Amino acid sequence: MPNELMSWTLEAFDRLSDGCIALDPEWRYTYVNAAAGEILGREPDTLIGRHVWAEFPTPADNPFRVAYQTAMSQQHTVTVESFDDVGGRWYENRIYPSDAGLTVLFIDVTARKTAEIREQGQNRILEGIAEHRPLSESLTEIALLHEMLDPYAACSVLLVTPDGRHVRHGAAPSLPDAFTSSIDGLAIGEGHGSCGAAAATGRQVIVGDIETHPSWENYRHLALPHGLRACWSTPVFGSDGDV
Repeated sequence: MPNELMSWTLEAFDRLSDGCIALDPEWRYTYVNAAAGEILGREPDTLIGRHVWAEFPTPADNPFRVAYQTAMSQQHTVTVESFDDVGGRWYENRIYPSDAGLTVLFIDVTARKTAEIREQGQNRILEGIAEHRPLSESLTEIALLHEMLDPYAACSVLLVTPDGRHVRHGAAPSLPDAFTSSIDGLAIGEGHGSCGAAAATGRQVIVGDIETHPSWENYRHLALPHGLRACWSTPVFGSDGDV
């Protein structure tokens, strides 16, 4: 009966749309369902017997790693919610310890988390406007909101000069000062990086590889030393229809 029960339980886990894994006390995979395999980008069978931190090295302060170790050492259930670099999504991990190790359920909470981040960020921006805070503070909040929605990105906001010929630095909280100062005053036009082209054409410009794209020919030496490899520039229009 126990074997039949175990077989039925694993079959049920295999049908889950959420990810499920089991780890032994030595941090080796003993079970990975299909959904977890998709999240981790691995075939489930290839992970069995493998050490979780060897397969997916993470810093000691990674929220998931800390939660796993807490559940294992203190033998109590832990729930943690964080962005997962492997899956590129927000997950809630419910971690259940036992003498056999850990059972972990990955629950995708990206839609809820994104809505929460957007609402909180918009509230901060509106509060700043209502309190007449400096424009730079509002622009920084906008940039930070975009970065929270897309943790892989570093966001900047550029302002078009009154003569419509250049862009000036507005806010870039996560970009190196050396880079932002080097493009402050960038001319608007085709061939002037992603932002110069977007401001000139009024259209979104997506550059997948700064190193080879012609728009960055005269500017890639400013970006590449800082590890910047791609750029997505979107024009924002004022009430008068101008960028």
